[in-house]
Amino acid sequence: MKRRICLAAILSVILVAVIGVIVFTGDHKYEFADSDKYPNILIIDHEIKTTVKPWEDPETGIVHYFLPGGIDSDRVYRGDVSKKDLHLEGLFNDSIKFKQETECDLTYKGKEFKACFYVIPNISSVFIDTKSKSMEKINEDKENTETGKILSISKDGKIEYMGKLEEIKGHGNATWTASDEKKPYAIKLKDTVDIGDITNVKDLLLLGLYYDGDKIHTKLALDLAEILDSKTAIRSTYINLYLNGEFMGLYLATEAPKKLELFNSKDSEFLIEKDLYARAMEEVHFGIDSGDYFSICRPKNPSEEFLKETQKFVQKVDDNIREGNTDLIDVESFAVQCFIQVMSQNNDAMRTSTFFYKMKDDNLLYAGPAWDFDGGFGEAYNWGETMIDPQGGVFFTDYAQLEWFKILSEDDYFKGVISDILYDHIDEIDKLFSEGIDNYEEMIKDAYKAEDTRWKWSQIKEFTKGGHYKDWTNIVRFLRYYSQSRLEYMCSKYGVDYPTTHFEGNGEMHTVTFKENDETVLELTVKDGEMINPEDYPELRGKKWMFDYFEEVFYKNVPIFEDCELVPYNY
Repeated sequence: MKRRICLAAILSVILVAVIGVIVFTGDHKYEFADSDKYPNILIIDHEIKTTVKPWEDPETGIVHYFLPGGIDSDRVYRGDVSKKDLHLEGLFNDSIKFKQETECDLTYKGKEFKACFYVIPNISSVFIDTKSKSMEKINEDKENTETGKILSISKDGKIEYMGKLEEIKGHGNATWTASDEKKPYAIKLKDTVDIGDITNVKDLLLLGLYYDGDKIHTKLALDLAEILDSKTAIRSTYINLYLNGEFMGLYLATEAPKKLELFNSKDSEFLIEKDLYARAMEEVHFGIDSGDYFSICRPKNPSEEFLKETQKFVQKVDDNIREGNTDLIDVESFAVQCFIQVMSQNNDAMRTSTFFYKMKDDNLLYAGPAWDFDGGFGEAYNWGETMIDPQGGVFFTDYAQLEWFKILSEDDYFKGVISDILYDHIDEIDKLFSEGIDNYEEMIKDAYKAEDTRWKWSQIKEFTKGGHYKDWTNIVRFLRYYSQSRLEYMCSKYGVDYPTTHFEGNGEMHTVTFKENDETVLELTVKDGEMINPEDYPELRGKKWMFDYFEEVFYKNVPIFEDCELVPYNY
């Protein structure tokens, strides 16, 4: 009898587990759905239907279907499209079998067209449907808001979240105006949820990575911050984003700095942001004697008295730092943030998107969280050769930069704290810059193919690429070279004896051609990963050169990873 009861109990547990898996993983499939010009595709899971709209390349006329990963199917079923309306290469049964990134001939309502299917694995896919079924209102003004619905499907095809979208609005400054279509957004969910690698989150920023040529270095900087200061770290995860059924491409979903629990708790006194004057004017702000301006991010609606007291405290911090006194700052958090900014050579450091906070239980100003790195890791070529050079030093001397880190960086005690931080975390940092980049490249390589197909990054000449390469894999190689070389430099600068991972070329040879008026001035054969200085060659001296393809300045600190042509810089 006991055996029967025990067996029955075991079978019951197994049955419940099996049912749980079925319900949780769902029964996804693709179906065609009627539309005006080309058929849409529905992703169906029990009663859930999510639309993926096709995108027609205006240059080639090819119709692309970008589909989320995690759905174990290589077939699209007929759905509600009749047999007379849709044919694959003249034939069509109840479903068609597609091959990844392979063109096929479809006929829809008598019109023939070429279609190509992409299934994008390894990352979550987020579907947002606004109430108006359009992004026109949101995209016309950053402050406009809408409600809607949101669905997140994990990389394994599981439903991570489905529910109400409390709000979607624009986000960012330069990145908001960079594109009329692929924009960054801020979203607010009704419930706290898990999406991708982020757990228990309600507010998210969706970064379009417009200025991240490698699509990795912002993620890398946030990971670095998490290694060094988990208390204020901003978690992030890659997603594919669909807005009203339209594939928008690869995004980095992150926590919102101002919405971190730490700054919205009863123990928090304030969170401020060092900002440019024009931007600070848009929010509650104050200035100090140095000419630097700050926005008060938290609390939301500070009184005039609170504003004056905060300004008075920050002014005193500024006075103390300039006098060599660190009694009013948390030295370790300042050292962490300084290290992250110097390590990444972030061109926005201490100009904008630089945060400081104070807690009610002490009288110290803390630095953090780390944020806004689209111009870091050698991508900010327009700010000068020193930012391209991983062995150089940019220590906060640009216009509108708060001088705190610059002053503190010259103090022996402060440098010693940075040295200790580097020494304590060197293994993790070295691993992040070697294995971490490799892992992210593998994770998003298919997403980048779809991204490049949709937005044609490789054809945008003025696009910031961080190393000036046509091939995305070489842009990532530049990040690998830059971060590892930069870490070697930082270890040398701060006296940490550690054999960091050293970047090496792949042994191939590349041709570098210098041309003027379509005539070849000099042609060089260069080993992969090596660098050349035009001033070393008499034929090239006295002129600044730029990449013919990208129309960007060529610097001697950029390693050669592929064949290229250079012409005189005329701007």
